[in-house]
Amino acid sequence: MRNYIATINNMFLLPSGCIYRGSKKFDFIVEDDKLPECVKEKLLEVDDKANVIFKKGGETTKTRTELKKLGLPDGKGKAPKVK
Repeated sequence: MRNYIATINNMFLLPSGCIYRGSKKFDFIVEDDKLPECVKEKLLEVDDKANVIFKKGGETTKTRTELKKLGLPDGKGKAPKVK
């Protein structure tokens, strides 16, 4: 199982269970080690024990697995306010 943060190509369906992290970044979990073809650019890759496998320089967003290990909510809280 791998947890990714990546940008997604236009006109593709999002992987199931995908969470939007802002700035066109999506957090999703893939059961096998193969990256889906909808990914434009991989920014962060983490295994199921929250060990970082790949991290693009300057990336500070945490994945769902890392947040769970720290005991923080995984980002399914309130929706942002719209003006």
